[in-house]
Amino acid sequence: MNIKKIDKIFNDFYENNPLRFGIRKEEVYKHFDLPYEELLNIIKQYNEKYGFNGIVFYKKNREIFLNEKLENLKNELLKYFVNINKLDLDYFEINYHINKKAIMHTIHYLVDIGQLVELVKNTYYLKSQIFNKYLNIVANELRIAPRETSYLKDKLELSREKTIIFLEYLDYINITKFNNNKRYLINLPDNLIQFRH
Repeated sequence: MNIKKIDKIFNDFYENNPLRFGIRKEEVYKHFDLPYEELLNIIKQYNEKYGFNGIVFYKKNREIFLNEKLENLKNELLKYFVNINKLDLDYFEINYHINKKAIMHTIHYLVDIGQLVELVKNTYYLKSQIFNKYLNIVANELRIAPRETSYLKDKLELSREKTIIFLEYLDYINITKFNNNKRYLINLPDNLIQFRH
C-alpha cells in the first residue's frame, strides 16, 4: 500500500468524521482492507506522517477544534463519566441543545484521545484517570491472590452492577480472567491509558 492510498483513506475518513482523532484498531480492516498488524508495520514506515497511540491510527499534526458548545459538552461528559455511567443521549441532547450524532462524535473523540474508556460499546464509559485508579486497585489485589467479585466490589466501592461491567471489560481486554468464581490477573500493560481493545 503506497502513501497516496493511505493519504486518501485518512482524508476521506476525516472528512466523514470531523471530530475523530483517528481510525480505531477494530475499524482498520473496514477502511484499509488489511489486518491491524499489517497496517501497523506500514504506518511504521511512514512514521513522520502517521502514528498509532495504542487506541487509534492517526495522521500526525491532526488538529481538532471544538466550538464553544462542543467544548462545554466535552467538559460535561468528562464530569459525567467520573463514575461508570450509562450514556444518556436524551439528557445531553435536551440539556445542551446538541444533536445525538454530535454527542457521539464528541464521545468518540474523547475515547480516541484517551480521556474516556469505552467499557461497553456505545453505552458505558469511564474517565481514563478513574479507570486507571480502579485498575490499580484490582491489579494490586490480584497480585496477592485471585479474588471473588464481591471482594473486588468492596475494594472498588462500586455497586455490583458497575463492578461487573468494569471487571468484564478487564476480562475482554485480557488483563484479567474469570475462572471458578474468581478473577485472576493475567496481563498488565505498561501504559494503562492507551491500552484498549
